[in-house]
Amino acid sequence: MSLKKLGWNSYFTSEFLRLAEPTAEPARVAALDRDRFVVWTQSGECEAIASGRLRHHSEDWPVVGDWVALESGCRIACVLPRQTVFSRKQPGSATREQVIAANVDVLFVVSGLDGDFNPRRIERYLLLARESGAKPVVVLNKADVYRRRRSRRERVSAGFRRTRSRPQRPGRLGITGSRSPS
Repeated sequence: MSLKKLGWNSYFTSEFLRLAEPTAEPARVAALDRDRFVVWTQSGECEAIASGRLRHHSEDWPVVGDWVALESGCRIACVLPRQTVFSRKQPGSATREQVIAANVDVLFVVSGLDGDFNPRRIERYLLLARESGAKPVVVLNKADVYRRRRSRRERVSAGFRRTRSRPQRPGRLGITGSRSPS
C-alpha cells in the first residue's frame, strides 16, 4: 500500500521525523471503534491500540484520517499534527470541540431532493466543511423522484454562494438521478 496514495506528503514526513521514535512506522487511521483502530501502513492494514502515554497524556485522540506513529507494530504512540480538522461542538453542556475526521481534502455533502430536502442543513454542512479546510462538493441525488429539481438546485446554489464569503478553494454542486422521472 502506497502511503503517498493515502495522502502522505512532505508536511507529514517532516512532522513524523520530528515527533516519532526512529523505530516507529507511519500509519493512517482508517476506522475506529472506541479504543480499537484499523490503520493502513506501507505493508497493509492492521489493528492498533493507543499507547498508555497517548491515552493518559495527550489531548489529541486519533480519529479517521489522522496520521499516527506506530510502535511495536500495533501501538499508536502519537498523532501527527493535522492539516485539516472536521469538528463540531461536543454534545453536552461543556463547550468543547469534538474532532470527527482529520486531514480531509474533499468533503461530499449528499442530500436527496425528496421529502428530507433541507437547504439550511446543507448550508450548515458547507460551513463546517469550509471551516475544516476541506473542499466541499454538494451532491443532490434522487433527481428522478422530484420534478422541480431546478428550483431546489437554485436554493442550494444560493446557500453555496453565501458560505463562500471568505476566500476558499472553490466547491462543486452536482445533481444525480435519471433525467426523466419514472
